[in-house]
Formats: sequence, C-alpha cells, structure tokens
Amino acid sequence: MADILQSLFDECLAIRNKYTQDNRTEADQFNIFRITSIDRKETKTHTPILMDLLDRNGSHGQGTLFFHEFLSLLSRKGIIAENDIDLFANSKYLCEREKRNEEGQLDLKISCDNINQFCFIIENKIDAQDGDKQLERYWAHLDKLDNYQLNYKKLLIYLTPTGRKPSAESISSELKKNLKEKRILHCLSYLDIKEWLNRANDKVEATKVKVLLNQYVEIASEIGGETIMAGIQGKYTDLILKNDDYFRMAIELSSVTEKAKKKLAIEFLHKMIPVFQKELGEEWKVSYYGEGIGVDFRKIVWSRTYHHIDFDGCNFSIGVSNNEDKPLLKEGWCDKQEFINFAVNYDLRDCKSGDTWLWQAYTYGKYNIELKMPCVDNLIKYKNSDSDLMLYYVDCMRVLIDISTPLINKLESRRLG
Repeated sequence: MADILQSLFDECLAIRNKYTQDNRTEADQFNIFRITSIDRKETKTHTPILMDLLDRNGSHGQGTLFFHEFLSLLSRKGIIAENDIDLFANSKYLCEREKRNEEGQLDLKISCDNINQFCFIIENKIDAQDGDKQLERYWAHLDKLDNYQLNYKKLLIYLTPTGRKPSAESISSELKKNLKEKRILHCLSYLDIKEWLNRANDKVEATKVKVLLNQYVEIASEIGGETIMAGIQGKYTDLILKNDDYFRMAIELSSVTEKAKKKLAIEFLHKMIPVFQKELGEEWKVSYYGEGIGVDFRKIVWSRTYHHIDFDGCNFSIGVSNNEDKPLLKEGWCDKQEFINFAVNYDLRDCKSGDTWLWQAYTYGKYNIELKMPCVDNLIKYKNSDSDLMLYYVDCMRVLIDISTPLINKLESRRLG
C-alpha cells in the first residue's frame, strides 16, 4: 500500500512540476486584472471593457471589428440572421454604458435609429444578484421604442458567468417565456465572450490590443469556469482513473481531506482571535462560534441579536440578523435594497437574505480569498501560522469594520428608536 501511495504521489508531483516549469516560460498566472484584484468587478472592469470593444470609436482603434465579430457570434447562436451582420455593423450605431432612464440603469445599450434599426440591451451579471423586476423594466424600455419599421430588431441579452437563466425576481416566468418565444431574450456566458474575443483577436492589427485582450480573455475564461487549475485537476483525474489501486487510494485520501482542512481552519481561527481582539480594543467582543467555523465581531453596545461582522477563514461578512425569528425585512429593521446599495458602493458581493437575516461577503486584497473554502496556498499558511497572512486578515477586518460600522450604527439607532 505504501508503494502505491508513493507511486501516486510521484506521478502527481511530476504533473505539478511540469506546470511550475511551464509557468516559468509562459507565466500563465501573470495577469494584470488578477494582480490588481479587478478581475470580477462588473461596473469598474467588465462593462467598460465590453463597451469600448463594441464601440466603433473605441480606444482599440479597430473600428467595427469587434462589433462585427460579436454579431457573428449572435448569428452562430441563431440569435440574428447572417445577413444582418454586415447591415448592423455598417450602420451608424451608438454604444452607451450604464445609461440611466426611468426604467433603471442599463449596463450596455447598442442602438441604431436610422436605417436598419436595432437596439440591444446587455445586462451584465457576475457576482451581483438580480434587481427587483430588473429585466422587466429593461424590456419596458425596449418595448417603448418606435416600431414603425417592420424589421426593427430588439434584443435583451442576459450575460452571466455560465449563461444561467434570469431569476423570477428579475422577470416573471410568463414574460420570460413570451420574450424567449419572440426570440428577444437570450442568455450568454463568459465562455461566449471568450469565443467572440478569440476570433476577433486573430484579426486585430494593434499589438498592444492583442496583448491586453489575451489577458482579458483569460479572465473571461476563468469567470466562465475554465481555469488553469481545472486543467491540472483534469490530469490528476486521468491519472487516478488509469489504475484501480490509484483510484482506491484517492478515495481513501479524499475522505480525510475535508477533515484536515476543517481542522486547520479551526486551529488558525483560534490563533487569530487574540490578534483581532488586541487590534480592536475593549469596546469590541471577539469570539469563536463553532457552527460554520467562524469568528464573531460585535461592538459591546450593539444588540447581539441583530448586527454582527464575522470571519470564517475565507471571507469577512457583515450580517444583519434576528435570532428572535421576527421578520427582519418586514419589521423595518433593515431594507434589503438599502443593504444591497451599501454593498455595491463598497464592491461587496454575494448578498444573501431570508426573512430574518441578511449578510454580505467582503473579499479584498492580494490573496484573492476564495468564497467557500480557503485555497491550498492559504491552507499551508494556516498550518504554518504565516505572519503575513495573519496581518492581512487584520487589515481586511479593519477595512470592513470601518466601512460597515456607520451602517450598523444607523440600523441600531433605528431599532432602538
């Protein structure tokens, strides 16, 4: 059994070493969007980039190339007719970003009101939740457009990492079905974005644009679920499946992996509690809670049943909760949209809610902490009580407390009032 284990580890190590060697020459991990932690920011990164690329007058200097290739993508997916590609691309179309009107703020709008009329609205969702009746309101904007020309083309494109369908909160099932039958509502994924830009990049003449676009395509691919690590994991999968003994050994190891990760996280959090407490001082109470493996931060003056900040080894979160099972949102202790607006203003993400609770995760900084479980490198740092990582978490805690305390104080005063 020991020989089998050693052989499995040796082959896995060979795969890992090849990846490390390839990274020295290819630098696959080097990406300016990832380094600067803007790789998942919808409004500050992706929407502006997509807008510039689709605009004939964009800074890329390639004219209608990107829009033409985007239309070709839509044609290949059966969204527009092939003979519409040149008609739309050669029209005097207008690109607008985050255009606000009475129906809301449109992420991207591409329209032409002259000959060959069309209007495409693109709603870009990466980590943000759907807004209340958001797509219904955008359809109301499209529906009001002048229809004097019979072939006026209207599209409502819902762009997400995986091409998922919009939620019932954004659009009713009846309207969604109606718009799909009329071939107006369509879902695209970031892998579609990858396909579009790869094809376009083959025709780009400017070297600077090619280089930056290659980096952006890497990020689009990651958002769509294709990562470098996924490729390595695929090789590991092929390895353990080629040998029955390897497969048995892998199953045995997998059964203890989660236990080991949980134990490391618990031990690290217990080490962090006195560090957090010393940083915050006596007006704060820092405590460990076993459920979910986390650290709870509360100001002494805050009501324990309503507001808290916690840290689970992966993320810091601001929580507005009610342990008395009263309907928090309906009772008026906190308005969900107020909370979401607060989150958007500070680039928080993954807002979750129920009748009695709200929470919003906060991820920031150089380590790019994963949402669900710490990455392998961070787990090794946990094991070794890495001082840089501990200081980093203190920095994260301080930033979140500084931006969230005013909101919590406001909610506390509302509750007491």
